[in-house]
Amino acid sequence: ENLKTYAETLGTAYENDDFGINDGYPILWWEAPTIELNKKQAYIKTGEQLQLEIVQNDDLPNAMVGKTNITDFTWSSTNEDIATVNERGLVTGLKEGYTTIYGTHKEYENVNAMCIVNVAKAENIATPQIETGNGFTAILKADGTVPLA
Repeated sequence: ENLKTYAETLGTAYENDDFGINDGYPILWWEAPTIELNKKQAYIKTGEQLQLEIVQNDDLPNAMVGKTNITDFTWSSTNEDIATVNERGLVTGLKEGYTTIYGTHKEYENVNAMCIVNVAKAENIATPQIETGNGFTAILKADGTVPLA
């Protein structure tokens, strides 16, 4: 009920109900179904590759659950000097920096995904992690440093 009311109020701030999940009434663009990737943010080295994969979730319309494939999306990088992505969601780090990788469903534009990819020189990268023990917590940052508490 609320979606129908908001759609009338907001005018163009909604999308068509392509999936029939709101009785044919438009739905707000930020409430449209989205997919998730195996990574929301990733750290890779120059020359290294990262395979993005789709993680199915309950928010996808029933018609798409279990049928969505990585090749059903058009992939792009906001900075191809930093990293590129191919038609199968394979990201390749080229030089130091960061970029956002976007995937948009070829048939349903409002079904999309993104991942922020940080690329560092091979000698300058560590895997960020947190370790805890009896009375201590240690954090390793992506640049290899450990902040002092």
